[in-house]
Amino acid sequence: MAKLVAPPAPTLMGDEEEAAPKAAAKKKGKKAPEVQAYPWTTVDCSFEVNNRMTRRDLESLVRMHLALPANSAMTLYFPSPKFTTDPPVRYIKDDKVARDAADLFTKGNSVKKLYVKNLRLLPPHDPCKKVWEDRDKVLESITGSRHGINWEVCCVKQKPMPPGIPGTPFEIPVGDAIIFELPDTCDKGTYKMLHQSWVSNPVVIIGPVEETIEPRVPKGKKKAPAKDPDIQLSFVAVKPGTCNIWVELQWEAEEEALSRDAPESLKTIPCPVDNVAQMLLSVRVYDKAKAAAGKTADKPDFKWWSGDKWGKKGK
Repeated sequence: MAKLVAPPAPTLMGDEEEAAPKAAAKKKGKKAPEVQAYPWTTVDCSFEVNNRMTRRDLESLVRMHLALPANSAMTLYFPSPKFTTDPPVRYIKDDKVARDAADLFTKGNSVKKLYVKNLRLLPPHDPCKKVWEDRDKVLESITGSRHGINWEVCCVKQKPMPPGIPGTPFEIPVGDAIIFELPDTCDKGTYKMLHQSWVSNPVVIIGPVEETIEPRVPKGKKKAPAKDPDIQLSFVAVKPGTCNIWVELQWEAEEEALSRDAPESLKTIPCPVDNVAQMLLSVRVYDKAKAAAGKTADKPDFKWWSGDKWGKKGK
């Protein structure tokens, strides 16, 4: 199971103070400091706000202020009114906290700033809804191979998506399934991971069917060290055609806890929002001969992507 890394806290200095180190370096003829790996964008909230604003309203104002497209996503923070007792900034996790921020901005002596982090573009489609009612029916439609893609291979090891050549679609027959494996929690259940997915052509690919995979206890050991469970998202090819699949894994709601409590050992992924997959599939007409070759003892073959080839899942 991969570990997380705690993001650094934002600086609360103004734009002039932020520019001072670069200006000093330029004056001395030295190279300016490198931009930090966790960029924060500061947005002036002198625009009109009211205490009835929701989180979505604040995000819309930020998009307008920064000229961002409508499908952009972000994490928002605002300065804590009780700097001595609370963290320097508060995460706007829901509408209640958004109203607290908007109420603070209406006060004359408050710091009217939003701190914007984790800016990224989401697919121009609505996120997929988990398959619940027809779950068994969808799983029964998997008559070919199951192609497993692990989060650690894509994000931690930075391996390319199948078939390994950028811009080339991965071809599968009708009846095959693409299965993404993601962590459900991290550090023995301390931190909760969230995910969402998109499918560009739901006529070709249906899913996801979600399944929790509990860690196995080694034989002969009554009590094994606690491990984190994984989530498997299954997408099934049901008709010929082309389709894009996106899967996003994020833990932005845990950033405050990570920056405060995370041990030094939590290292690997530098950003709490990471696209696990942006995968182009080309589904071809069902081939009975190839599908039969992919089965073993009436059970669909399950193979895992290592970054350059398919094989058995590594330990």
